[in-house]
Amino acid sequence: MSNSEPVSSLKGIGEKTGKLFEKLGVITIDDLLSYYPRAYDTYEPPVPVGQLKEQMVMSVAAALPKPPDLLRTGKIQMVSAYVRDITGALQLAWYNMPYMRANIKSGQMYVFRGKSSKKNRGRLMMEQPEVFTEEAYETVVNSMQPVYGQTRGLSNKTIVKAEKQALENRQMKREYMPAFLRRKYELAEINYALEHIHFPRDQKELLFARKRLVLTSFSCF
Repeated sequence: MSNSEPVSSLKGIGEKTGKLFEKLGVITIDDLLSYYPRAYDTYEPPVPVGQLKEQMVMSVAAALPKPPDLLRTGKIQMVSAYVRDITGALQLAWYNMPYMRANIKSGQMYVFRGKSSKKNRGRLMMEQPEVFTEEAYETVVNSMQPVYGQTRGLSNKTIVKAEKQALENRQMKREYMPAFLRRKYELAEINYALEHIHFPRDQKELLFARKRLVLTSFSCF
C-alpha cells in the first residue's frame, strides 16, 4: 500500500469516516502514521472490589450472579448489573446501550474497567465500563494503549484500528540516517520508531521511539 493513498483506502473506512479523519488533518496514510497519540492508557491488573478508588480508572474481575436488568426512565435506558466479592459489591451501569444486556452472560468471568464513584446511598457504582473476557484482557494488561485526539463521531477505537491497519500495510520508510549516527546518539531506526510511538510495550520503548522522532523533526541530517 502506498503511503500517499487516502485513509478511505483502508478496510472499514468509508467516505463518511474519511471526512471525519480530514477534520483532524489526516487525509493520507502518511498523515495517519504521523498522527501520534496524545497520551497512553496503561491497563493494570484487576483488583478486588474493595480496592477500587473513586474517580480512578481501574479494573475488577468478576462474574455476574444473575443476568443484567434493563431499566427505563423516560428516554433513558439503563442496563444494570451487580458483582460482588469478599471485599465488597459493585453496581455496573450502561446508559442507552440496551444491547449490553445480551452481551454479558451470568456465571461467566469478565473484567470490567472504568471509573467508580459512590451513588445511591453510598453504593459503589461503575458507569459505562469497558468489558473484556479474561482472555482478551490478558492481551492488553500491563501494556500501553494509545489515546488519540478525536473529533465528534470518530472514536479512539476507530483511530486505533486504522493505525494498526496502516502500520501493517504501509510502505516502509527509507532510513536516511547513517548507522554510525544512530549508534552515537542511541537512536531508533525510523520504522521501529514509527511503530512504537503508536504501540509501545512499555515506557522504555516509548521514550526510545519518541527520542528518534523528536530529533528527526528538528535535525538537518
